[in-house]
Amino acid sequence: MLDGALLGLADDPDDDPDDTEAALTAYGKELLPRGEASAAESATWLTRMAGPDPMTGLVEQFTAHERS
Repeated sequence: MLDGALLGLADDPDDDPDDTEAALTAYGKELLPRGEASAAESATWLTRMAGPDPMTGLVEQFTAHERS
């Protein structure tokens, strides 16, 4: 839903309504860094959970956060 909203906002009606490429470029400037961060987090979890000792990695992840 967020991506759809951001794409809609990128298509600014004050700009040329036929300039789809400009809208996609504006959208991509926000999407790509967020996607890169998400992919990196996913890779970290994949390594942790598919590594030689996934239970230890999972326990370490949950115990690393302080309780409030």
